Amino acid sequence: MSYFFIVNPNSGKEKNKKEFVYFLKKESETRKLICEIAYTQSSKHARELAFLAVKRGFKKVVAVGGDGTIREVASSLAGKDAALGIIPMGSGNGFARNLLLPLNIEKALVTVFKEKYLYCDVGICLGEIFLCACGFGVDALIAERFNTGNHSRGLFPYFVSGAKSLFSYKPKLLRFKKSDGTFIDYFPLLAAVMNGRQYGGGACVNPEGLIDDGVLEFISLKNMGFLSAVLNLPYLFNGKINKKNIFGSLPLKNAEIHIGRDSVYHLDGEHFYSKDGVLKISVWHKALKVISA
Repeated sequence: MSYFFIVNPNSGKEKNKKEFVYFLKKESETRKLICEIAYTQSSKHARELAFLAVKRGFKKVVAVGGDGTIREVASSLAGKDAALGIIPMGSGNGFARNLLLPLNIEKALVTVFKEKYLYCDVGICLGEIFLCACGFGVDALIAERFNTGNHSRGLFPYFVSGAKSLFSYKPKLLRFKKSDGTFIDYFPLLAAVMNGRQYGGGACVNPEGLIDDGVLEFISLKNMGFLSAVLNLPYLFNGKINKKNIFGSLPLKNAEIHIGRDSVYHLDGEHFYSKDGVLKISVWHKALKVISA
């Protein structure tokens, strides 16, 4: 049995990286497995490594890193028979949380070697896939600031970036194009098309979402002041935000969303800029084979 591991050396704490190497050696020797490791050297390198692994005949390709690394690897596996394994080492680990995978390194490795599979949906935005979320509200600003800021990785710096963004964010017009060609206009605090239930870090913005039902959800939270946002924050983490009157949801399989020229949006925490301000989004049903818990 052979596995190809793609490791982002910039993800995770030094302790976690050492644990990964130790437990991989231990488990592979005990189970008599062939495990090959490659380290990413730049942005998009994980995608290239995954493509080459599949070309070489590997049926199990394991991403070791955060949601960005996992998304890159998945982009080369979607629609193919090769399965995606996940060793979560990111700041938020959103996709692993959606799949209820263990966040402990040793337990995550054991899960990968158990080979239980799930076929999950993939969202597509302008030709790029996303596994958890395509966001274009305050969450996009948070992603942009976190990714471009000079700080350590981890949840705490992410929450600090979130608090600063929440305090300064000014909602802008967002237009959701309906199938009849008319628009629904929003000025939301948070807006995203969700594939699963949550972002990284446990923020459950789509409590009833399923990752394999062939449907995405457009989620919006009404604009509110900083204090109101802080008071509603616990509902975002206890899975009850959908019970509040600030919450809105629309199911979709295809959508066109206008966010404004040169506006920032994110795919699973990686930020992009939309030149014409038009995001065309669709779902690819059960396109990704994943090793699950």
